[in-house]
Amino acid sequence: MSPEVVEPLGLRVTEDVITYRSRVEVDGAVNDSHGTFVLRDGLIWRQTTAFSPV
Repeated sequence: MSPEVVEPLGLRVTEDVITYRSRVEVDGAVNDSHGTFVLRDGLIWRQTTAFSPV
């Protein structure tokens, strides 16, 4: 799958966690995307992403 960001909806950055929301298109369908990046020593340690239909 190659999701394409249609519209960024939100971003929050703390010391070691980044959370985001965006509207993406995947295989012609528009979905909301929610995700997190958890950092350790400046590198991505863990990543999550979830899609839900608009």
